[in-house]
Amino acid sequence: ELDQPLTAVSRMPPLYPLGARRASIEGWVKIEFLVDTAGRVEDIRIIKAQPPGVFEESVRQAVAGWRFQPGTVQGDPVRTLVTTTVRFDLEDNP
Repeated sequence: ELDQPLTAVSRMPPLYPLGARRASIEGWVKIEFLVDTAGRVEDIRIIKAQPPGVFEESVRQAVAGWRFQPGTVQGDPVRTLVTTTVRFDLEDNP
């Protein structure tokens, strides 16, 4: 149990793939990754994507660059497992 939650410091959104944008394809990617004690992302794993094969690489590249203030237990930074869903919505990405 974290006594200080993990907080995002730098979280650039993934690029909307041009082919998906041109074809008006929307979707999402559910990912899991570890945040190390320095706040860097490691061990990115795609859990599920809809539609498959469209957005995964864009998400993987973006998430690799995300940085966090690590969570803490008794004041010490700890590795933290994160699961999140990244959505691709044309209205939010004109």
